[in-house]
Amino acid sequence: MNHPPATTGLTLQGNRETVLVMEDDDHLRAMLVRTFERLNYHVLPASNSNEGLRHWTAHRDSIRVVVSDNELGGMCDGWTLVRQFSEEKPGVVAILASGSLTRSQIDMMHRTTSIRCLPKPYGLYDLFSLIREGLKKGAPGG
Repeated sequence: MNHPPATTGLTLQGNRETVLVMEDDDHLRAMLVRTFERLNYHVLPASNSNEGLRHWTAHRDSIRVVVSDNELGGMCDGWTLVRQFSEEKPGVVAILASGSLTRSQIDMMHRTTSIRCLPKPYGLYDLFSLIREGLKKGAPGG
């Protein structure tokens, strides 16, 4: 796990916020779930877009953060779901992890949506920094 620079003052610790984690790689998903739980987040894990959509439908009001791989199995890709969730619940902290998006796609996403892209491979500090910064900006709690 990457450690924060001593001068940032940013805490990565959560306050039991609900996080939807959509990742098709079993090992990476398990590591993310363990890390989120250790940092005091409530996690809804999904191995594909179908499971992610089921969690979103059942828990939309409580989900504050969505972290998704772009290339998920199931009915659609991560970008499609994350964009849908962001439109349905403005202010949700939405992070799309991908090793295949081009620089122009990432730039377009940042210009036209609130979704943040995290290029793979990424460090955990980078992921949790994006989450804490997004939550600090006042994403609604439900």
